[in-house]
Amino acid sequence: MKKKHCLEFERKCRDYILENISGCHVVRVAGSGQQNEAVSDLILLTKISKYLIEVKSTKEKKFCFCGQQRIKLIETSKKINAIPILAVRFKRRRWVFSNLLIAETQTVRPNTKCYIGDIE
Repeated sequence: MKKKHCLEFERKCRDYILENISGCHVVRVAGSGQQNEAVSDLILLTKISKYLIEVKSTKEKKFCFCGQQRIKLIETSKKINAIPILAVRFKRRRWVFSNLLIAETQTVRPNTKCYIGDIE
């Protein structure tokens, strides 16, 4: 995905969250795809919980989020007691949000795949 499109979908995701969750605060992490220290694209804070959100977009019917980026997101979330969320925009028409801790087994393995499907 091109850098311009990444920024566009991160902003659209932020706006979608702000429109649908009252009383929350969402911050976009600048340069999230370029820095080794950056873990997620967005940080969502509510009165009850905190969330680290990775934003992706696809034209396909399902999306596979695997590898080191997913492991780093899950491990960092566990360290700070946050919930790791994968937000996928399918075919530029709908958002699907997935809690990665629910899809995760007890151990984080690099070869484990996490599929998110576009539920219609």
